[in-house]
Amino acid sequence: MNLKSENQILFTESLTPIAYLDSNGFFKKVNSAYCLLFSFLEEDLLGKAFTIHYPNLNFESKQKIIQNYKEFFYMEKRNHTRIHLPIKIKLERK
Repeated sequence: MNLKSENQILFTESLTPIAYLDSNGFFKKVNSAYCLLFSFLEEDLLGKAFTIHYPNLNFESKQKIIQNYKEFFYMEKRNHTRIHLPIKIKLERK
């Protein structure tokens, strides 16, 4: 098994929520643990901005979040309940 295959298995089977975003903050890939935690289907997230987790923020606030990419201490599920926990985001460089 090569490293790429091992990484794919870790991504797929991990109980840790993992999301890959492009440099503009749009979802490229999410694992099932991420979808389960936030009550979204994968297809609800792919191609959407990470700020989908902050539906009540105005445009300027969402832009600030995308520009800063730090640890976020709360996120909203689809049903608008908040989850308070740190999540590390890995940006993909082009």
